[in-house]
Amino acid sequence: MALDYPDIIGEYVTAPQRYEVNGLQYVGLFDPPTINAGETTNFLLYLQNTLDAPIKVVIKLVLPQSGPFMGQPVLRTKQMEIDLGLEMAEVGRLAIPLTTTDKEVSGSYSLGVEVRVDHARGTQAIRHPRPKPVKIPLIDDLSGLNLIGVIGTTYSTRNGRKSSFDITLSKEAGEIDELPSLEPNYQQVWNIELADLMHKAQAEVNESRANIVADLKVEPLFTALYAESTERFADSGLPLRVGEAIAIGKLLTYTVHFFLGQGPLQDGLLCPIWERALANEYATANTMNVLKYAGYRHIVRLAEALSFGLVAQTVGKHLWSIRERQDVGSYVANALDEGHTIPPDFLYLPLMLGALRIITKVKLPDEDLHHTLQLVKKARRERRDILLDADVTRASKIFDHLLNQNMANLKG
Repeated sequence: MALDYPDIIGEYVTAPQRYEVNGLQYVGLFDPPTINAGETTNFLLYLQNTLDAPIKVVIKLVLPQSGPFMGQPVLRTKQMEIDLGLEMAEVGRLAIPLTTTDKEVSGSYSLGVEVRVDHARGTQAIRHPRPKPVKIPLIDDLSGLNLIGVIGTTYSTRNGRKSSFDITLSKEAGEIDELPSLEPNYQQVWNIELADLMHKAQAEVNESRANIVADLKVEPLFTALYAESTERFADSGLPLRVGEAIAIGKLLTYTVHFFLGQGPLQDGLLCPIWERALANEYATANTMNVLKYAGYRHIVRLAEALSFGLVAQTVGKHLWSIRERQDVGSYVANALDEGHTIPPDFLYLPLMLGALRIITKVKLPDEDLHHTLQLVKKARRERRDILLDADVTRASKIFDHLLNQNMANLKG
């Protein structure tokens, strides 16, 4: 029986529907989706081999024209036809830079893509969509969370021999620092060796699951994540006040138990952490050390997504787009992982907002919740210079509302 390999496209881009040609799945998008005259965009193609054999891929571009009759191209690039070879199960990203021509146009245009795929006979499919979606409360999009490769995703496919992708052009002169390189670039993002690592991580989690869960009781977990958060934020140039450290420790503890408490989601929390530990040759006998050193980034990324969901639950809708939420979540998790600077706004949006939603649900021995909330209030008061920009002022109002609501509930 052939192994079933994980979907990787869904880790990089929201793709409930993707194109398929002779065993190759692909999804395309422009980044950015709108450009001014003279600016450059990258057309990104995520390519996924779903077969147990190598494939040869030929991609041909059909540039949009200025008009239906005797029109001229409104975009240009260096290479109109690109040949690639993907190994068994390989996943990659092809970036094709395009820039505007001297035709002054504005509006929506479509880039045509024609794809041909060849491979040996007798191949078998090694990737399949889940029959039913895994729904995670509070999280409306799983892309970028390192979950889909573990728990899978649902999707449909359509014939991808010919496809088209929209881009918006403006006549307004763009900001051009230097002449762009229009060379296409292919980057492998996943291969069969990573599959072996995933399978080893899954096996180790399965073998140790009972002990792992038993080790992650609230009090020791909070203590470990409180200490790790204090150190990581300080390394990123953002020392936490006591109230902030308690709130973040509680949020991360809540996040771990949120996933542990839902059977199908346990692997989504644990397997990426154990996979990273094995890849970096960390010892895995001590559960808490694995979570702190190999798992902190993953836990923070999940906490970001949960926090945005908790904010949406509070106000009745998401206030920021999926792309904005993904960008913030990735930025903060990566910065904490690598010791890069984090602006204070990104401590509060969304982490401290999410923390205030759950701060009374994570109960610590002998904790005075009123005192904890006073420490949070004091920490916020000492950061007068945050959440002042027009697009985040509402976050400040939500914070005040949640803090006052928690205090009122304690009095009641």
